[in-house]
Amino acid sequence: MTKLLSIIIPVYNEAPFLRRCLDSVSCLNSSVEIIVIDDGSTDGSAEICDEYRDMDNFKIGHHFTNWGVSMTRNHGMTLAEGKYITFLDSDDEMSKDGIWNMLEVIREANALPVLEDRPVIQFNHFRHYYRTNKTVTKYKNRIGNYYYDNLPKMWCMVWNKIYLRSFLEEHRIGFEHQLQYGEDEIFNLRCLKYHASVYCAEELTIIKHFDNQDSICHNLNKEKLLGQTDALIRLLNEDNSQVFDALVRNVISDHWNSDLFKKIIGGDM
Repeated sequence: MTKLLSIIIPVYNEAPFLRRCLDSVSCLNSSVEIIVIDDGSTDGSAEICDEYRDMDNFKIGHHFTNWGVSMTRNHGMTLAEGKYITFLDSDDEMSKDGIWNMLEVIREANALPVLEDRPVIQFNHFRHYYRTNKTVTKYKNRIGNYYYDNLPKMWCMVWNKIYLRSFLEEHRIGFEHQLQYGEDEIFNLRCLKYHASVYCAEELTIIKHFDNQDSICHNLNKEKLLGQTDALIRLLNEDNSQVFDALVRNVISDHWNSDLFKKIIGGDM
């Protein structure tokens, strides 16, 4: 049966959360494949991944050294056979109806006269807060297309989207290896460079957990933020439309005027 969806899960030292994540995607739908790649873990995560090796729809891979999340996702993309690709962080989980919601939206997209009209589809998501043990919905977007001048909330994340694989391959869109922070944003900007909108569905999919104190968002520093800016400037130096360049400049300006940048770096642009 033709695969409709490939779920790519990079894993690095996430043993406390990993079974929760992998169990949440262990559905029996033959149109879904789950690509799990352990990225040189040293905490037992690799052994947990292997527990799922013989389960239907799972592809398990291992790196003997740590490649980083960007290269690991890129590796997963080379293995994907689904019409659409999505990414799931190994400390998060799919909601109860998440996969089915994605498949339903894919079937709707397949019915369009031109499938390429929706190469990037964004979903709403749940947030779970460990300290209060509450799961809530936040940043909900209404259904429809969002363009350069009105991008949806949470547009810069990849874990809340599905991507048409043929679109990514045609334009050679992947994750930048050297980035330590902001790789999702650059990936989505490259998608916007070649298609000027993100289509939002109303369905809920991912449960984003805020209980991992070792995640990169809890360990930001000046070097990581400046690396993100350098990547955005490199993007500006490419052959782009004026409208796209204006979008990237606005993103840079928003970053440098944010409380986060002022706190870690100090000053304005």
